[in-house]
Amino acid sequence: MPKLKNISLRVRLVMAFFALVAVMSLSTYLSMSFSQSASTEMRLMVEDQTRRALLAQRAAKRVQFATIQLLTLLQTPDREDRVPLYRTMDQALLSADAAARTLSKELNTSQIQRLLELRERYGETFQATVEEIEFNGLEAAQAHFVNNTQPVLNDLL
Repeated sequence: MPKLKNISLRVRLVMAFFALVAVMSLSTYLSMSFSQSASTEMRLMVEDQTRRALLAQRAAKRVQFATIQLLTLLQTPDREDRVPLYRTMDQALLSADAAARTLSKELNTSQIQRLLELRERYGETFQATVEEIEFNGLEAAQAHFVNNTQPVLNDLL
């Protein structure tokens, strides 16, 4: 403290002012750094949730599209006219399965597991309806769709 007594009041005030400015600058820098870090984390979290929602939506849309193709099949008597519909359905279902698998890898919750189980059941009843078309005709397939496939589809959507 004896050294401070030798320094003039003016110099001490200037030093105190610069010390105060340095502390405020450091405080501002730390606040901005934490704010940017929190902002980045929040953005990543929102982007991740958005991507998951889009994957779920994509899977649902593909299932709906495949179902529309199945309903068209149920009204198409000629086998040759059904072949392009089968290809389109297969592509839509593969895309829906890919979206569901990606979603299940990222998010392992009971809702996702239930969705995957319903998707699997739907795939089985869907395939059974297609087989009914080919082996037993359109009327049997329509009955199978109404009794088996449609209830699972309603649960899935």
